[in-house]
Amino acid sequence: MLLAFSGKGEAGGVPFIQLDYNATLKGIAVFHPEQTDTNPPIAYPWTISSLLTGADNCSIIDVLLVNPYQAVDFGGRHTGRHFIRNLNAAPLYRGLFIDHCIDVGRVENVHFWPFWGATGAAAEFRRKEGKAFIIGRSDWQHLTNCFCIDYETGFQFIACTSAAAAYQGGGNAHVIGGGADGCNRAVHVVEMQGHSGARFTNSQIYGDIIVEATNNAPVTFSACGMFGSMWATNGIALARIEGGGKVSFTDCHIHCIDPRNTLRPLIHAKAGRLQVRGCEFIDGAVPREHLLLDEGVLFANISDNTSRSTFTVINKAKGKTVVRDNLSES
Repeated sequence: MLLAFSGKGEAGGVPFIQLDYNATLKGIAVFHPEQTDTNPPIAYPWTISSLLTGADNCSIIDVLLVNPYQAVDFGGRHTGRHFIRNLNAAPLYRGLFIDHCIDVGRVENVHFWPFWGATGAAAEFRRKEGKAFIIGRSDWQHLTNCFCIDYETGFQFIACTSAAAAYQGGGNAHVIGGGADGCNRAVHVVEMQGHSGARFTNSQIYGDIIVEATNNAPVTFSACGMFGSMWATNGIALARIEGGGKVSFTDCHIHCIDPRNTLRPLIHAKAGRLQVRGCEFIDGAVPREHLLLDEGVLFANISDNTSRSTFTVINKAKGKTVVRDNLSES
């Protein structure tokens, strides 16, 4: 157990632990004894990062971070071929940041859960400001069995945070068996690599899915469970789709379970390209439209879905659309 006192009050200060090339950090725990359950909590630098001049082949294995303000920074500089496995942490502001990675990064079994400051003032801060996974420019980023709960943003995908020519634009990522539970924005796509984008497979998502107008990359959800908005603060019941990329929901089950969420429809495509195929809409007590296609939609394929109530698509799209073979139980 390492006790972290340095950097108190300095979010941009020197990280507590820096990993050089080929370094492995394994089997330790870190605790910040002077952290407070306040809103805001005390700011600290990143608990773990790669060397401030960059370092490849860094690994974190079997590590516990009890109450970090910021947990792991593998994005502030190049950290290619990074590997993280079995990381448990309760980050208050930022969890895992990945950027400047142009060779494959792998992240496995990461669990961000508020076992410290679960219900107090620090929890209020985390729900309004906290981001669990932030993915910038990364080629072939694999995130397997990674989970977070009770954050403002679960998984966020952004363009590279520097102007260096070698790292321009967004990245691509595959999230397998992921979980974002009780988040305001469970998935927030700002920008990704245009030809590859993001894929969620066999994941559980409780919170809004927002694809911004700045994104022109594909975003795919396959065999996922989706449970609607958590707090209904974004004016949608589950998903808002913009940008030029194709967004696909395939073989998912969708159930808006929060009783406070009376907004409708579930999926609102304002622009771009949309496919909803083979999904089951498990309707709750609140009647709602299932999909709304605005005028800016370029094309949409809505087919082979089932619902417990009358399957409803409000189609205002000026682009080409196919709505067929959807089955309602009522």
